[in-house]
Amino acid sequence: GVFTYTAPTEREDNTPLSPEEIGGYNVFVNGELNDISPLLPTDTGFTLDLPSGEYIVTMTTLDTDGRESIPSDALTIDVPFNPKAPSGVTVNITISIN
Repeated sequence: GVFTYTAPTEREDNTPLSPEEIGGYNVFVNGELNDISPLLPTDTGFTLDLPSGEYIVTMTTLDTDGRESIPSDALTIDVPFNPKAPSGVTVNITISIN
């Protein structure tokens, strides 16, 4: 599946947030901070290896002062069970940073 995340251009108080002020991104799977976090502000994508099951993926943006945005809209990923597949199924998720 593909998940497109567009970095915010404003803070929660509606003041501008420039790309230079973005310190990175956190990825959450089922509400838990994923071990690939934090991503660098220059990262353009990542891959999660998930076994069969249902997952909810969200992201947050960190500014250079360490403040974290509210979570993104949730993406539900359903990885079907396949008895012929290895224990993990690769789910490709792409971040789009504008």
